[in-house]
Amino acid sequence: MKVKITEVALAAGRQVLVLVPEINLTPQLVERFTQRFAGRRIVALHSGLTPVQRISSWLAAHLGAADLVLGTRLAVFASLPRLGLVVVDEEHDPSYKQQEGARYSARDLAVWRGRREGIPVLLGSATPSLESVHNGRAKRFTVLTLKQRPLGGSLPTPILVDMREECHAQKSSAVLSRELVTRLAAVRAAGEQAIVLLNRRGWSPVVSCKACGATIMCPHCDISLTWHRGADALRCHYCAHETKFPKTCPTCQAAELSTHGLGTEQLAHALAQAVPGLGVLRVDADTVGERQGHAKLFQAFAEGRAECLVGTQMVAKGLDFPRVTLVGIICADKGLAVPDFRAAEKTWQLIAQVSGRAGRGERPGTVVVQAFDTEALALRAALEHRPKTFIDAELKLREEYGYPPYAGLVRILWSGESEANVQLVANEHGARLRGVLDGAVLLGPNPAGVALLKNQHRWHALIKAATRGAAQSLLDRLESAGGLPRAKGVHVAIDVDPYVTS
Repeated sequence: MKVKITEVALAAGRQVLVLVPEINLTPQLVERFTQRFAGRRIVALHSGLTPVQRISSWLAAHLGAADLVLGTRLAVFASLPRLGLVVVDEEHDPSYKQQEGARYSARDLAVWRGRREGIPVLLGSATPSLESVHNGRAKRFTVLTLKQRPLGGSLPTPILVDMREECHAQKSSAVLSRELVTRLAAVRAAGEQAIVLLNRRGWSPVVSCKACGATIMCPHCDISLTWHRGADALRCHYCAHETKFPKTCPTCQAAELSTHGLGTEQLAHALAQAVPGLGVLRVDADTVGERQGHAKLFQAFAEGRAECLVGTQMVAKGLDFPRVTLVGIICADKGLAVPDFRAAEKTWQLIAQVSGRAGRGERPGTVVVQAFDTEALALRAALEHRPKTFIDAELKLREEYGYPPYAGLVRILWSGESEANVQLVANEHGARLRGVLDGAVLLGPNPAGVALLKNQHRWHALIKAATRGAAQSLLDRLESAGGLPRAKGVHVAIDVDPYVTS
């Protein structure tokens, strides 16, 4: 039996809140809901609106005039007097976690709000977070499973290309495999469309000197500057610092600078060169800067003004283009090298999500994945449609090493302009934390993965407690013992259930 839960809620005179992880998903979703629920007032709530639009939507929700409210994570705080249902689309997405200020999770707040108000909360994802899977297996959540694709049709056919063999065959450091180029040409000839994903923007992420080996770094962050060839500029993707491409090395003055690595700007150029006549649209943070820029690009692609859409994770989820029969994934295994216990989970989710963009219409789809580590379980499980295999193996590892959902995590982050002061305060606070551990484990304090960010030196520590409740009890004991005293010039942030841990 099919229960149309949104229809039931609306028929009962209740309001429905639908959360999406990113702004670029809202235009298409608003259009779908408008078509499906004609006559109902639907409003959007997100940072891409003008102040007047945002106030208008907020008041419509607060006064009960809006039946459906669609928004990003901030919309979880919307005042809805007749709220009867909350839907969290792509519940696994990291965008639901606020990374600055009040570090809340919109997904977790939605669950809390639903329990507090006694209303159902629907968490939806083709690649659910391991925490949600665990909650389902523990009977804290009710699991509902879709047995087939919404519009029918078969899952896309996977093709995994070993780039070690490809580079050997092409006798060079290959960017595009022959398999992907051949299939792109076929897509163009057939009047179909393709999506190619590379989760890194710009032309090249690294510029270095051949003479002394120095890499050009951001003066404000502990990160290399990315070259954007179209703008002829080096940019920091953390603090937005920008400078012209230098004629000589800033370190040794040699005129022997070279670029390394691949970004979406270079990829779009390479695709256009490899397949003559191929129309390419690029969607990343550099091309959607203007208000509703993403919506305009997606609309252009939907209207067939290009055969190939190239982009970062913006193109990986929630989009429905019936003419897309091919998906290409470049550097699919790159994310596995990140020092993050969620690295494999994120890789599995990204590959499975973008693969799902292929074959959503009448024609079957194909996914071409380029990788060097072709044996990685995250890749194979995503491509071979074996989510349980990956989830079971990953949960076993999490339990063995004591990470969520089998532990409660708290991250403490110290930041300030003086590196010495930050280190001093971090170590002093670390001593106070050790006094209240009571069985928990403290990792650190030590320099954060990005030790300098926007001119702020950063140290951090990670607390691993047996459960989420034990982590909260630890914080309560810390508060009773006087907390972490403020120090002039050093900011302290406490992040419960952190998404970033490095």
